[in-house]
Amino acid sequence: MSIRWIRYISFATLFAAPVFAGLLWSEDPNITENPGGNEVAVNDGNNPDRITLEDYNPIAIDDPTIQVEDLTVDRRYASDGRGEILDVMFTIHNITNDPMDLYVWVLAYRETNAIDENDRKWIPYPVWRINDPARRQNVVHFMKITPKDIPPEKIWGPKADPKDPDGPYEDQKEIIERMRDSVAAIRPIPELLPPAWMYVAYVNRYPTQGLRMTLYGDTTPPPDKLTLSDYVPPTPEEKRTKVFKNIDKHTYTVEQLRRKSIFRSHHYIRYKVDYEFYNTVAIVLFDAEAAEKYEQQAANGVAEGEEVVNPMLHYQIYQIKRDMKIR
Repeated sequence: MSIRWIRYISFATLFAAPVFAGLLWSEDPNITENPGGNEVAVNDGNNPDRITLEDYNPIAIDDPTIQVEDLTVDRRYASDGRGEILDVMFTIHNITNDPMDLYVWVLAYRETNAIDENDRKWIPYPVWRINDPARRQNVVHFMKITPKDIPPEKIWGPKADPKDPDGPYEDQKEIIERMRDSVAAIRPIPELLPPAWMYVAYVNRYPTQGLRMTLYGDTTPPPDKLTLSDYVPPTPEEKRTKVFKNIDKHTYTVEQLRRKSIFRSHHYIRYKVDYEFYNTVAIVLFDAEAAEKYEQQAANGVAEGEEVVNPMLHYQIYQIKRDMKIR
């Protein structure tokens, strides 16, 4: 099912000091202006993975060297019978003659506003009250990332940041407590994940943890590089018992051709109570050489007279607006 017609969703830019300004929606992810400035946070060794608003800079340079298009999504049953898989496919074109190395991230998740539909069935929102804060709050219910997941504790700590006591952790904590304290709460409310912008901030801060691949130019890839994949074949025991234990470990398949690569990411999700499927996909691409230099700057600081590197080449969010038929 093609979702090119729903590409009007873009990315959120959250900048303020010290409070968020909110979400800024755009159709074009490649904006040359950088309202966040050129600051790069220096890693002082204390909780180096903790993400703050200062780390969030999702503005991509309008780079003419690559083009991402033909994005499609597909929903299918997992062969282990325990869940389903979202397949995301898109094509990366090399507009130059020379090969280039990239770091690729694909984030698939379910994001909704903070309204608990079960709660609202029992206690409707007052019709006379126009402002409904829960409609302006977004929560992430689950997240699966290619090439590897990011544990929530890498993004935020178990309690609020003393430097930002009213930050995103406390915002999410208030949402979950409101749901649990409702008199209409008839089911367990799980812990919510960090907001989506914090995952993007982590990816932007540590781009080299993504999948490194070569986007070939005029020269066709060698035979042993035509396909990249982390597929784990079933063992003889798994084939005999039909119990496959590594379904969730297969996260990408890349077909590499002359001047383009066809990228497929696979996002597994287990069946559970109140099961729901993905509704959002984000694609983030970085120039590999610039990404490595950027991380060095972030760790060691920017030398006097040196320009801050922005390695991001592409960033786009897609919302899946239709119910996907499973095959």
